[in-house]
Amino acid sequence: MLYKNKILSLPCLILLGFSCIGIVLPSESKADIYDDITQVFIADDTIKLEQELVQYEAPLFEAEENLINVSNEIDIVTNEVNNATQELLISEQTLIAYQDNLDNELNDLVTTLNEMPAGSDEYLEFESDIATLVDIMLSEEDPAIIELKNRIIEANIELATAEDTLLNINENYSESLSALEFLNNQVSDLNNTYNEELSLLKSQLNLLTEDQVAALDNNLKNVYKKGNLLALSSSDLIDIIGNNYNKKQINSLVKAYETETKFYEKAQSLLLKAEETGNDKLILSAARAMDNAEKQKNKFLEKINKEQDKKIKKAEKEITKSLNKESKEKEKDSDIKSKTNKKDSDKKSKTNKKNSDKKSKKEKTTS
Repeated sequence: MLYKNKILSLPCLILLGFSCIGIVLPSESKADIYDDITQVFIADDTIKLEQELVQYEAPLFEAEENLINVSNEIDIVTNEVNNATQELLISEQTLIAYQDNLDNELNDLVTTLNEMPAGSDEYLEFESDIATLVDIMLSEEDPAIIELKNRIIEANIELATAEDTLLNINENYSESLSALEFLNNQVSDLNNTYNEELSLLKSQLNLLTEDQVAALDNNLKNVYKKGNLLALSSSDLIDIIGNNYNKKQINSLVKAYETETKFYEKAQSLLLKAEETGNDKLILSAARAMDNAEKQKNKFLEKINKEQDKKIKKAEKEITKSLNKESKEKEKDSDIKSKTNKKDSDKKSKTNKKNSDKKSKKEKTTS
């Protein structure tokens, strides 16, 4: 039962009232009454659902914010990876272009040298330039090449760092997404549990007799007007249906939870006052009010059990009475049958005797 181990906090739920009706209900009025009764029985679950959902608001908001932040980080680092990749590509292409330029320059010098008279001053000068250029191409100390290679190394480092960062962020994204999905599943489970209870209530209401619906309606009018929150649930409807509660029992059931709510609210008021004034004696008074809530509720529940015992005894008497009546009727039928059989037997005996006498007389006359 959902109201077991009830906490002190009992916020009120304002419920809509409706006009009084008789036992024979028009179809439209039935729908209204069934809806109002459903709202009373589901009210406690509604409050508890709201209280539980509130606990998930902050974690859900935090999880969503975290997911957004991680997603933004992924975008930023992805750009860094792209930039590092682009920088690496540019540096590699620049190095290739620089080396190609040296090769072209060397080829041009060699071509020009071949067109010159061998041994001339100009020839020797070009030959010296070619040697210098070859030294540059073969040397690992060319400042331009060193700079380009360093840029490639730095670009590779930046790319590797960005890729590692992106990998870690993607793992964080998966964790954040899982956390959000878990919270959403928890909220979904709470809503499903509530909807199952609501669906069960509606199906059970359809199993009540019109007398039971009318009794519930009449006893809940106070709740409709004041908006009291009662700890009624589908399990109470199961008891009403399974034990075929009459008007007295339904009245005691509603009174039990009205009394419980009254003392819970009193206890809550005393606790609030104790907190405001610092008077610890009020806490003891609140505890007594809580005890009274249980005791007074149980008194009304005991009335339900006593009435049920009366109904069972009455039913047993009716069964005994019915069995006795049936037994007497069978005995009567047996007597009638016995008398009828005796009458038929006597009649048959007389007929046989008469026939025997006739036969004897005839024999005497013949002789």
